[in-house]
Amino acid sequence: MAKRIGLKPVSAADWSPRHARHLLNRAGFGVPEERIAELAALSPEAAVATLLEYENTPDDLTPPNFLVTAAEYFAYREEAKSLPEEQRRKLNNEMQVRERAAMLGLQAWWVERMTHSPRPLQEKMALFWHGHFATSAQKVKSSAANYQFNSLLREHAIGNFKTLTTAVGQSPAMLRYLDNVQNVKGQPNENWARELMELFTMGVGHYTENDIKESARAFTGWGMDNGQFRFHEERHDFGQKTVFGKTGNFDGWDMITIIFDQPATAEFISRKLWTYFAYENPEPEIVSALAENLRASNFEIAPLLETIFRSEAFYSKKSLGTQIKSPVQFLIQLADHLDLESPPYLALARASGQLGQMLFYPPNVAGWDGGRAWINANTLLTRYNMSRSIVVADFFEPDEMSMMDMGAMRGEMTKNNRQQFQASLQNVPPAERKEIRAKLDKAATPEERRGLIEKTMIDLEAGRRWDVQAIFGGLEFTQAGECADALAARYLNTPLSAEQKEVLVAALTPSGSPKAAVSAQTLSNEEMSSALHLLFSLAEYQLC
Repeated sequence: MAKRIGLKPVSAADWSPRHARHLLNRAGFGVPEERIAELAALSPEAAVATLLEYENTPDDLTPPNFLVTAAEYFAYREEAKSLPEEQRRKLNNEMQVRERAAMLGLQAWWVERMTHSPRPLQEKMALFWHGHFATSAQKVKSSAANYQFNSLLREHAIGNFKTLTTAVGQSPAMLRYLDNVQNVKGQPNENWARELMELFTMGVGHYTENDIKESARAFTGWGMDNGQFRFHEERHDFGQKTVFGKTGNFDGWDMITIIFDQPATAEFISRKLWTYFAYENPEPEIVSALAENLRASNFEIAPLLETIFRSEAFYSKKSLGTQIKSPVQFLIQLADHLDLESPPYLALARASGQLGQMLFYPPNVAGWDGGRAWINANTLLTRYNMSRSIVVADFFEPDEMSMMDMGAMRGEMTKNNRQQFQASLQNVPPAERKEIRAKLDKAATPEERRGLIEKTMIDLEAGRRWDVQAIFGGLEFTQAGECADALAARYLNTPLSAEQKEVLVAALTPSGSPKAAVSAQTLSNEEMSSALHLLFSLAEYQLC
């Protein structure tokens, strides 16, 4: 009978660089690559501790300075009251433009933070909670409120789940998003009460419609004043409520306590965290054991994560290299693997949106589905072409705060691109320059010509900005086959198949022989770039 792998801690004898890579991928974003060797040199217990005990690591990343503050927003509202209709509309449009620009900046800011934070687990958990307690800037249009909510998730990232749930329910972002600001005595709004049970704590099937209705009454009066939580007693229903078989004069705080007393709550969040970090459809005994430990620790998340990250099951074949990278993780790792010192963070944030994960804009209150939902025909093709696009993204992307005047920006980009294209051609050999111009002359329409110009610029800029020599210079190989293996060892979680290796070798040498002598000095930029593009296009590269 096969040995059952569970929550027993993985042994030091089984610990390896592959295990360390797996831990860094799942408990962070897999960057920087150098951290793998550092974690592999430690015991499993110490490696997990370095990630979990992040409060001991100084956090030198600064908060954004471009948000529309609450004070500015309230001053705008007061000013608008005394203005004629036309001026009020103009002022409102200006504020909306500022808020949209600030949200773009906030997306870029968070991608930068996730890329470089000395506390990767804190950011990975903030991303988890962002999908779990989902709110969207599509409805909550205040950049300050969205940043405050993001900070809240970061602050409580591995803290107490019950404390976090209470803080989320009292946050301006969630109060607006699920309309609890409109939840008053005599006219209860059920949105927050329903999603609290269904999506945030218990899951479908563990409550009744009456539980939701009575819970909504308990949360009446939870609202805001001047952008801060306030319990409005005059709006609260002080009548008797019956929830989960208990009757009393319950308020919102009582309601959260009652929900956390239900067995389903610990099981629900244990299953969801295991799925996020390890694999889908966890064994019932794993969920049961994690839930029991969570209840014993009074819903502290850190001990639960320690159990997960140290378990044999977390490092089993079912888990290693089997998780589809989220768009955010895929792009952060890709930028690191391209050796980009300062990636175009706004472009990475936008690309994440293209791939289905737009930060601060989850699709609905249920957040992102994750897993196989990250991959479809369109997103897979976009992923395959992303490596070249990211290398030159900052060549086309404006600074995020220049997004305020979209029309002027587009005109300026067109003008700049023409000038940059002419400048780029000066560095091209005459014969190649002639060939490029001949292709442009054959363009049937202005749109086709612009497309050819952009593609040519991407090709030219990719060659100039992507220092493939440095990437290959850091690998050890003397033959094409060894080079393919070295690339796979650095970038993939599994070895190359025979067919994959054959294709990579063909990209590295015209002979297609794995024994062909090659080096970083003898390989051309085109050969190295082609090999890397092929590697980043493999299905295995989409996994971590």
